[in-house]
Amino acid sequence: MADGDSLPPTDTVVRACKKSTFDKGIVTSAAFALRSNIDEKALSVNWVECPSVPKERQTILEAVKDFPEGLSKLPAATLNAGDIQNIKIEDEKLDVKEDSHNGRRPRHSLIVGHYKSLRAFSFETKLAQLANEGEFIFL
Repeated sequence: MADGDSLPPTDTVVRACKKSTFDKGIVTSAAFALRSNIDEKALSVNWVECPSVPKERQTILEAVKDFPEGLSKLPAATLNAGDIQNIKIEDEKLDVKEDSHNGRRPRHSLIVGHYKSLRAFSFETKLAQLANEGEFIFL
């Protein structure tokens, strides 16, 4: 696979979630909001089953440990790539694409979609709902 390719729908991604995005133990849509202060256009995640990572490191825990410094200590939501790819509102769909920075960050991937759609509260809410249905990792 190469940067820009869609992840297989059977694979898993993890997203670091700031503690302030939780309310009574449930992650809120704020964990999936684009940051407007840096003109963010996609949501960063780490790919668990990344083929360029040794097989013994293709675990959720190792994917969390591979977050950039400062993020690896945050709670991490696990999400299925296919569930993300199936989110559709009107004519807009989301996708999960490899974004390894030419191999410098092999696990790094992006949740992408039409820029204005990603800013829609309904997409943020659906992603939070998926996260709450999955597993959270607390290091």
